[in-house]
Amino acid sequence: MLGSFSRWSPPGGPRGARDFNRLSHCRLEFEPGAWRFDVNETANFLNLAPATASLKLLREITVPAIEAHVRTLLNRLAEGLPSRFHIVSDQTPTHRSNLLYL
Repeated sequence: MLGSFSRWSPPGGPRGARDFNRLSHCRLEFEPGAWRFDVNETANFLNLAPATASLKLLREITVPAIEAHVRTLLNRLAEGLPSRFHIVSDQTPTHRSNLLYL
């Protein structure tokens, strides 16, 4: 059963960690590229408490309040830009986003 784990486990983390039966013998050398950041597990319970707290906070603050705060910050930033900067982002209310391109 443990041998089948390595067939569906995505690469990532230390090389050799995909073979669960030889986990204690894997080299501590990371995979190249972005695979090195893959967690290798879909049910990572260490992330569950922070994720739950984040969702509770988001529900408490509300998305419209966050959007209004971000727009206030962007307005302050845009108003305080030195004259050598030019905003290229569409500033019309229907097309405006939380990104400000200069």
